[in-house]
Amino acid sequence: MINPPLSELTYEIGGMPVVVEGGVSMPSLERMDSMAPFRIEAEVQDVLLHWQLDAGVSAPLVPASFDMPVGNGRCRVYAETGRVLCELCAVRGGTGRPTSMWVEYNLSTGRACLTTMPSRWLHFGLWLAYNMQASARGCFALHASAVVCDGRAVLFLGESGTGKSTHAQLWCKSFNGCRLLNDDSPVVAAVDGGLRVYGSPWSGKTPCYLAESYPLHGIARLQQASWNLAQRLGSLASIAALVPSFPPMLAHVPVFRERMLQLVETCVLQVPVLRLDCRPDTAAARCCRQAMQ
Repeated sequence: MINPPLSELTYEIGGMPVVVEGGVSMPSLERMDSMAPFRIEAEVQDVLLHWQLDAGVSAPLVPASFDMPVGNGRCRVYAETGRVLCELCAVRGGTGRPTSMWVEYNLSTGRACLTTMPSRWLHFGLWLAYNMQASARGCFALHASAVVCDGRAVLFLGESGTGKSTHAQLWCKSFNGCRLLNDDSPVVAAVDGGLRVYGSPWSGKTPCYLAESYPLHGIARLQQASWNLAQRLGSLASIAALVPSFPPMLAHVPVFRERMLQLVETCVLQVPVLRLDCRPDTAAARCCRQAMQ
C-alpha cells in the first residue's frame, strides 16, 4: 500500500518549531537530507514559525530595494507596507528566459508563503523564510563556520574564500573534542538573556546538519595574512565585523535591519569579537583560541 503524500511536516530549527504546509513540493521537502535531522513528530502546541508552500503570491507594487546574484540567478527584495517579497529569478537552461519564484513574508501575521519551485531553489527559499520569521524572535542564520569546543560554540566570519572552513578544520584537528557544528549558516539566537548557536539545515558545501545547540563563546573575523595575530575589537569595530555576515538582502529592509542590529548589540556586549590575521596553520588556531580565552 502506498502512503499518500504528506500535507504537513514539522521541524525544530534554532530552538523554534516550524510547521510546513503544502502540496506538490512536500515530497521534495521530505526527501531533503539536510532537513531530516530537524524533523520532529511530536504535536506542536505553540507554532512559532509557519511556512506555506505552493502558495499563490501577488506581484510586488514597488520597485526592488535590493538585487544581487545568487547561483545561476538573482535575488531581488521588495519592501511594501504590509509585506516583504523576495524574488528568486532563475534562468532556464538553453532558453535564456528567466523564471520568477517568490517568498512572501506578511509583517502583520508573521507567516511566510513560497510559490512552487525546484528543490535546489526551495532550499534557499526556506532559508530566506526562516530568517525573515525568526528575526522577530532575536534569531538569524549568519554566514559563518561554527565549531564546538569545551561545550561552547565559536564562530568564524569572513568573506567567501577567506578561510572560514579551513580555520574551523584547524580547530577540529588541533584541540581534543573540538568538532564542526555548521560550515555555512549556523543560527545565532538571543535566548534567556544569553546567546546560543544552533546547527541548521543550511551548511553550504559541507554536509553538517546537526540538531544541536551550545552557548556562544566568541567570534573571530578572519583576514588572510602571512602572520598570525588576534586582536580583541572595540564596540564599533565589532559591529563592523559582524554586520556583513547577516543576510545582505534583508539588511536593506528597515524592519529586518533593526532586528539585526539588536542581535549585533547583544553579541558585542556579551562575547569577545576578534580580528584574526592568519595563515592556514595550526598556530593560527592556537593564537585565536588563546586570545578568545
